[in-house]
Amino acid sequence: MYTDNYLTSTNAELDQLSSLYLGNSRNWPWHSALPFLKDYENQKRLYDKTIGHPLSEQFPPAGDFLNNFMKTWIKKVGDGEVLEDVFDKMGELLAKPITNKGYRIYSFDNWNTFVVTHETVSMCSKGTTGLQSWRACFVGCSWAAQNQELFSGKRVVELGCGVGLLGASLAPFSSHVTMTDHHSSVLESARKTVEVNKLGNVDVVGLDWRNPSAVVEECDIVVAADVVFDPALLPDLCKTIKLLLKRPDNVCFLFSTVRNSATYECMLQCLTQSKLKYEAVDVTSVEHYLVKGVNDVRLLKISRC
Repeated sequence: MYTDNYLTSTNAELDQLSSLYLGNSRNWPWHSALPFLKDYENQKRLYDKTIGHPLSEQFPPAGDFLNNFMKTWIKKVGDGEVLEDVFDKMGELLAKPITNKGYRIYSFDNWNTFVVTHETVSMCSKGTTGLQSWRACFVGCSWAAQNQELFSGKRVVELGCGVGLLGASLAPFSSHVTMTDHHSSVLESARKTVEVNKLGNVDVVGLDWRNPSAVVEECDIVVAADVVFDPALLPDLCKTIKLLLKRPDNVCFLFSTVRNSATYECMLQCLTQSKLKYEAVDVTSVEHYLVKGVNDVRLLKISRC
């Protein structure tokens, strides 16, 4: 977790465009950028807050993302003069193989701090969706940032950590975080997140929900985001949650994007069958620049019956 404030300018719209670029937003608002593309000087201002941003230079995005971004930039300028820096950067990019993995940079506290992850552009890569961060994770990180007191001094275990965004976001105000996942490439990405963000109180551990007894140290809180998607996995997920909630005061915060109501209902049934109680926590007021509306995101607070 980094603490330097890199996003300071007198133009709020430019800062918003910068935040979305650093997070590699798939829906970057080119309509908002058009005023900055109309003349050479304003293109330079936009370039310095996106492609040429110090954080983007230090932690470059995936080549696929950057290539498409610059092509669109040139197209949007149209008959005008394209900033020379854009062509220079494109020349650098095309001089080597273009990758589909790169860094994404997130903030959940108005850029007082930020987290860096290494992710793929592809929604599914190497047989897993865990190499990319998803909506419920963004909401979870934002919610946690607003409720830091719940995690202060606590030992946290994250299930299905993916690239490690949620766990990395919790690390500064938790005593210790253990990120867990099963896929080897996902674990590698999570370890890279720990290394890049210099997180001394975070471990990354392999965990198969079908055999969860291999974990685990005592913990106070369990967290998970975007892990409710395959009904076949839900009984094992609930079994793992129950195993970790050893004490009456243990709690699990489960963040989910409801893409299929039947799958989510199956999760609720599995919790009940596992003798776990749950209550819904309202997250409708949570906002993040990468999420437009949170009506499809749910948070459950889970504990033993």
